[in-house]
Amino acid sequence: MHRNLDARVEVLAPVEQPDLKNYLQFVLKLILSDNQQRWLMKSNGTYEKVKRKKAENKISTHKMLMQHTKELYSPTPVALITE
Repeated sequence: MHRNLDARVEVLAPVEQPDLKNYLQFVLKLILSDNQQRWLMKSNGTYEKVKRKKAENKISTHKMLMQHTKELYSPTPVALITE
């Protein structure tokens, strides 16, 4: 699949509303906790799939966000991700 990495434009904007900051932190923690669909880029440019440890619960960013959207959790479900 072609990805537009050469003509890409990135934009930054401050997020000042506390609820939005909390939600962004929730999503970032979720993505970094994903042990079902996450890949890490190694220093040589190759990718390695993250493997779930036997004692870990399965965490899928896609499934968690779909569930969150379907059930409309409120407030932001930060407690779903353990540190």
